[in-house]
Amino acid sequence: MKGDHSVAVTSSAKTYRLSYKWDSDFYDEAELPPAEEHKYGETISLSDMYEVGDTITTEKYVYEFQGWKYGGKPVTEITMPASDIFVEGKWINKGEAPKYNVTYEFEGDEPESFTPNIDNFGIFKDSHFPGSIQNVPTGLEAESEDGTWTFNGWTSEDVEISDDNKFTMPAKDVHLVGTWTFTETEKHPVNIVIYRNGDTDEEYSSTRIGEYAKGETVDLSKLNINDYYSSANGFEFEGWYNDDGWNKYKDGDPDNTLGDSITVNGWTNIICMVTDYEKVVVYSVVNGDKDNAETIYTGTALHGTNLIEYLDANVTPDQKPGYELDNWYNWDWYGHKYSESTAVNGWTNVYVTYTPVEPDAPTVEDLAELKLKVQIDCIDLGVHPNRDYDIEEGTFTTEIELVNGVWQCDLSVQGSDYLTKYISEFGKHEFSGSSTKTKTLVYGATGWTLENPSNDRIVFDVCCVEPDAPTYDVLKDMIKVQIDCINKEVSHSNADYDLIENSYDLGTLTANADGTWSCTLTVKSDAYVAKYNETKPGHTLVDAYASKDIELVYSVDGKWSRADTSNNIAAVFDVKCEAIPATPITPLPTEGDIAELIDGKIIVDCVNDDVNHANKNYGLVDDALMNVAMTDSTTVKVTLSANVYLAKYNDDDTSAKHSLADGQSETVTITLKYVDDEWTLPADAGELPATIKVVCETPVTPEPTPDITGFTKELVTDRRVYWNNGIAYPEFYRGDVIVDEGDSVTLIYKLNVTGTEGTEYTFSDAGAEKLSGSWSGTLGADGTASVYVSKTFSWKTIRNSDALYNTAYVYIAGEDDPVESDTVKIDVDIDWDYDPPADDDDDTVYVPNWLNTTDHYSYIVGYEDGTIRPNNNITRAEVATIFFRLLTDDARARFWSSENDYTDVATDSWYNNAVSTLSNMGIINGYDDGTFQPNASITRAEFTAIATRFFDYTADYDGAFNDVASGSWYADYVQAAVDMGLVDGYPDGGFHPNSYITRAEAVTIVNRVLNRVPHEDYLLSTRVMNTWPDNVYGAWYYADMQEATNSHDYDWIRVSGERVEEWTEKLTERDWAALEQQWSTAYSG
Repeated sequence: MKGDHSVAVTSSAKTYRLSYKWDSDFYDEAELPPAEEHKYGETISLSDMYEVGDTITTEKYVYEFQGWKYGGKPVTEITMPASDIFVEGKWINKGEAPKYNVTYEFEGDEPESFTPNIDNFGIFKDSHFPGSIQNVPTGLEAESEDGTWTFNGWTSEDVEISDDNKFTMPAKDVHLVGTWTFTETEKHPVNIVIYRNGDTDEEYSSTRIGEYAKGETVDLSKLNINDYYSSANGFEFEGWYNDDGWNKYKDGDPDNTLGDSITVNGWTNIICMVTDYEKVVVYSVVNGDKDNAETIYTGTALHGTNLIEYLDANVTPDQKPGYELDNWYNWDWYGHKYSESTAVNGWTNVYVTYTPVEPDAPTVEDLAELKLKVQIDCIDLGVHPNRDYDIEEGTFTTEIELVNGVWQCDLSVQGSDYLTKYISEFGKHEFSGSSTKTKTLVYGATGWTLENPSNDRIVFDVCCVEPDAPTYDVLKDMIKVQIDCINKEVSHSNADYDLIENSYDLGTLTANADGTWSCTLTVKSDAYVAKYNETKPGHTLVDAYASKDIELVYSVDGKWSRADTSNNIAAVFDVKCEAIPATPITPLPTEGDIAELIDGKIIVDCVNDDVNHANKNYGLVDDALMNVAMTDSTTVKVTLSANVYLAKYNDDDTSAKHSLADGQSETVTITLKYVDDEWTLPADAGELPATIKVVCETPVTPEPTPDITGFTKELVTDRRVYWNNGIAYPEFYRGDVIVDEGDSVTLIYKLNVTGTEGTEYTFSDAGAEKLSGSWSGTLGADGTASVYVSKTFSWKTIRNSDALYNTAYVYIAGEDDPVESDTVKIDVDIDWDYDPPADDDDDTVYVPNWLNTTDHYSYIVGYEDGTIRPNNNITRAEVATIFFRLLTDDARARFWSSENDYTDVATDSWYNNAVSTLSNMGIINGYDDGTFQPNASITRAEFTAIATRFFDYTADYDGAFNDVASGSWYADYVQAAVDMGLVDGYPDGGFHPNSYITRAEAVTIVNRVLNRVPHEDYLLSTRVMNTWPDNVYGAWYYADMQEATNSHDYDWIRVSGERVEEWTEKLTERDWAALEQQWSTAYSG
């Protein structure tokens, strides 16, 4: 190549451009000669910047210059035409360019290894083309435990290395030389220093863990205290400290532990405090017997822990019945107790002592709690039953002693008193064996118990003894003797007599095989014929049988009775009269005559001077007349039972129990005279012909029985009441409370209770707030109490009926069932979008108790196949579940039950809670055989009765249907349901009470009970509602079935004058299963 060229200049003044370009078939990246300006006709030597044969080497290839061309022909000069022209140069590829290597070495000391590995740099791995830019390795680092290696850099005699560590590859090999400098590191010892059990003055141990350079960090997270310290029972480690932190620790500030590391800056101590866990063993010593002490606790406590506080927190010795417990003895030190300040300072033995203390002997009450009884067992023939008796005071003795560490009591029972009781019931018996029996009791945690709990009877064997012959007092109550005049020509009536003393003989007592005894009673006629002749003289015995035998039996229950009781007359003696009387016989007074004559003339007089019990006058009392006996032709004696009048007096005056006074006969006699063809009281009888004297056995002043006699709830309409309490009292219109739609109203009520003085009461009014008075208290002398309350209602609460029904309750202390107040009905005028009903619209709205009539939740669900089956029957369990879901929360909480007495309602059945709760409310009942029959279809009568029981309204059946009998159990329920508009009959005039009710009929009645009034044209879109293929629009039950299966919000509107619902929003359906689980958890706990 040459550096200049010459041109021939012509005379033309205009110049044109001569430019150069490369043939792009091969190499076209060489630098081009600059363009030139020349005149027309000028002869120009082309650029000699490149000559033919010149070469250019790239990173990979060598190219050779072939010269310049113009018009496709090689040229070295050209005459400039009258235009701009290009001259084209061409390079051809002569093959691959030569490559050269780069090598390296280190001079002097060098590390064993370093990073990064220089073999990873490309300049050392492959040969390189001349002219390529190469990077030398930088950032070399090396690690050493003893010091620091520093890389000084590269030098080369072959190339010049730039400041940015690069060089241009020459056309030869390149050798690089690197050097390192090593600086030795100064090391410092690092020690683990341990102090122990709170001693900060003397170190327990010091362990060197190594030597570290200054500035080097020790990773504390990798230090494990267990590598440097161990304790048999474990220990507590409080953390690592440096010298400064340790000094603060010793000054009482432990919160200065190191973090995750410590930096070495010279001799370094890593300090810690460890506290050992010491063994604590507690033994029990009974009655001073240390040799047989038992271990009751083994544990560990930190060294220095307050021993007494540790024991109190961790050890609770059992109470040993019959022993006194004393805690925390140090037996090794003369039996002294540990002091309150004792600290754990090593293995520690502690003792608790049990000192025997004789328990009180068992009482009658203790024996009763043990159900221990005395049993009298008749062993003769097995005819007399066993009898159990409570153990009574004074019939037993006790002997207490300590046996093998357990207190025992030998209870010795004397059986005589119990045999006496047995004899009073079953007749004479005597002991067959010992009359004293012993039972062993042991003293335990619950007091005295039976040594053998399965044997809770003290048994005395007895045998029968021949009974006493029946006495006159026994016989007179069972033997009646009749005298019968057989003369048909006169009308002498029969006469019945009680057994007359000394008018009979008793035979020998004979034992029977069945355990009974027999005896023959022979009644002699003489005394009875004579007594008959006193009123009807002239009679003699008809036949020769002057006596009658009557068989008596002594039964196994210890009582004499007649063997033949088919006739209440035991013996009859026939008599005859000698002649017909010449004059008429005076007729005996009738019971009516006697009642008229003695009316108010029988006095019962309490003669007890200590009390003032009023006398009472009586006439002829039922069952008081015992006998009317003629003493002569114009005189009778009337015998009355004093005991009957005594019973009547006790019934009329319950303040005390009365009995007949001493000397008062059990009968009283009144004499009547027959004067002028009528019976009269004799003049000397006075105003009170008979007085019965009684005394009170125990004068008693009865305590008043706690009772609520009245309970009312009334609306307070006086605006002055509590006006200053900030209550916005409602506006009124025509007597109605006015509420704007969307607002609420606060009302004031007064609850009034009356009852017996001393009655403890508690008011209950759900959602009410007390203004004055007390929710609970005790009725005073006037027997009254009141409380003022306020209660707020939302417009939705009262929108169902344009009226508010509210009831309160009062509870008597100790009783479960409350007294219910009168229901307060308040008419409400809500500012609806429609006109209010006319003044003469006084339709009665019946509101049920205990049901949620505000929220319109769905209460039945469809079947798995997507149908609702309105014409199917509905079961008794399904009906119970519907009403259970519709209860208010207050009702469900109050009456909740998961138990019932039905034999076919299991506790785990899906309907159990519903059936149990509604049964507890008295809403549903079962059958006489004890079943509920949950899966049976329910009849129209049964369903109507259930629905009607939620209302206070009752009615008497008036014959509305041709198939409901007035005496049937359901008749009044049907009438009440008809009156309230809940049910209808059929076109045939019947109610069909025993037909099964359909699902459609059931939900229609339920909606009426709840005052829900759906209208088929004012529901929601079928795209929003739950719909059913078998509940089609136009069916008579369509709207009611939709109401039952869709939870929704609503407004009230008027359609053709009738108030109906207009649905406004579909609400989320309630998860009844989840809710029932919540209720069960809340109310069953």
